[in-house]
Amino acid sequence: MADLSQKNGLSLPIYYPKIRLLSLLFWINKLYGVLNDLRIDLFLSDSAELRLFTVAIERSTVMGNFLPCIFKNRWFLNSALALLFFFMWIPAIAQDTKEKQKLVLLNWSEYLDPELIEAFEKNFGVTVREAYYDSEAQRNEMLSVGGGAGYDLVLLSDDVIASFIKRGWLAPLNESKLPNMRHIESRWVYRDAGKALYSMPYAWGYTGIAYRKDLVPEPVISWRQLFQPRAELKGRILMPDEPDTVVGMALKALGFSMNSTDSQELTAAEEMLIAQMPFVKGHSEMQLTEESLLVKGDIWMVLNYSGDTIALQEFNKDIAFVLPEEGSGLFIESWGLLSASENKDLALAFLNFLHEPENAAQTALYVNYPTPNLTSRTFLPSEHLNNPAIYPSDKALLRSELYKALSPRALKRRNTIFSKLRTKTQ
Repeated sequence: MADLSQKNGLSLPIYYPKIRLLSLLFWINKLYGVLNDLRIDLFLSDSAELRLFTVAIERSTVMGNFLPCIFKNRWFLNSALALLFFFMWIPAIAQDTKEKQKLVLLNWSEYLDPELIEAFEKNFGVTVREAYYDSEAQRNEMLSVGGGAGYDLVLLSDDVIASFIKRGWLAPLNESKLPNMRHIESRWVYRDAGKALYSMPYAWGYTGIAYRKDLVPEPVISWRQLFQPRAELKGRILMPDEPDTVVGMALKALGFSMNSTDSQELTAAEEMLIAQMPFVKGHSEMQLTEESLLVKGDIWMVLNYSGDTIALQEFNKDIAFVLPEEGSGLFIESWGLLSASENKDLALAFLNFLHEPENAAQTALYVNYPTPNLTSRTFLPSEHLNNPAIYPSDKALLRSELYKALSPRALKRRNTIFSKLRTKTQ
């Protein structure tokens, strides 16, 4: 029988592949014993640890006779180490996966500070993942598939909470696990008819007019300057792709409630919006980057949200923002706990974590919106608290309204009006 040891650089004869495999597994076991005795990091990421590993093998009485052959045959050494690390890795990965819970959030993009997510993951030993939606309609479609299964928390505006409860999508919150609710201003807290709590406020804000003060020939103070603009603004206005907001602010411009369901008032708003169309470049959401049409000067005026405008001002200081004298539409965005969530306790812990006063202040600075957490204001800088684009005057707020849930019939009327506007701009 031929001796293959010299050909393969081994001091042991290996006659068949099966015998070679058995030899490999045998010495893997020996290598494991050396590592286990010395408690060396198996990843061997440190060069000093690698040297220690080599010295340990050289000094091992178990490995002494085998050392010359294992280091002469590179295939043998690499295979042994690779298989050793692979089989020792599997239990660690499986254990880590089993121990870590995953919390899944459904949210607007860039609307939650990554540093807070990282801090929560570290403090609670869990994983947090976000799924994003671009519009409220898309969010509702995502939840419709499986009734919210696969998500734990969803960000929503207060005017849709009642409909979400009716659909069975939301679970009531256990207030005993939300001690930080005491920091939240009561006027922003939504409760159903039975006083049950179904959401935890996150941020509030309002709509207004963002414009280029270096291009628009006069200061903007009224909604009528957006809906009945000067000739110079032809093709220079951008409107959001949001029927409620567009029709609602048109109603405010005419002196009506933005939540009006009166047929004549809605007809008047429709006529004004149709007359505005030659001045409107399109209906879309404003980009919050240097490529924004408002930043570049392609657009001079836009119906926009306060926090989004503040983000744009970082790219161009000539962007101004105003809450018009007729008042505006106020919104409060809150986190709702989905009935289908399998991690309800973890979700409640996350909500409570967000409203630690320092964390709520960090959120306010990140999203550029006012915080409903009163205690957190002691951690906010004066330039944030005194910015009228973030915290409008009490007088302006008195003329403003919260968005209300509208009946399906009222929503259909607004959607019909808006569809006419979209047709004319295409």
